[in-house]
Amino acid sequence: MLSYIPISPLIFHTDLSRNFLRQPQDLKVYLQEVAMFECHGDGLPTPNVTWYKDNSILREGKGNTIIYPQGVLEISPVEFADFGTYYCQVENAERARSSQLARLEQNGNTGQRSSHPRSRPLTTVESFLFMGTNIQGF
Repeated sequence: MLSYIPISPLIFHTDLSRNFLRQPQDLKVYLQEVAMFECHGDGLPTPNVTWYKDNSILREGKGNTIIYPQGVLEISPVEFADFGTYYCQVENAERARSSQLARLEQNGNTGQRSSHPRSRPLTTVESFLFMGTNIQGF
């Protein structure tokens, strides 16, 4: 005797946590260095990550910007136009969430030297020398 066993429909649950596992943090870098921001949201299915700079969407492969599938944004080498405010948005079928804002700023600390000779601001003396002014007494 055959018996009929009802099968319940497959229910696919989607979710996007209110919390980020990783959010972008403020960075201070010298020109020509590498800047990396991280963004990772918790959810099922795994949320897609979209990056924004100064409220405009960033497109992968444009100039010196690389967006990795794990939610990492790499800017290399950093140029003056890259300084600004960044954030990410994680999104799945359930909803979308935006991260906190993170500033990318030029490091103004002239006391430390980077490996790249022009990746720090010029001191007053260097500025005069660079412009060809002859300073006596140094």
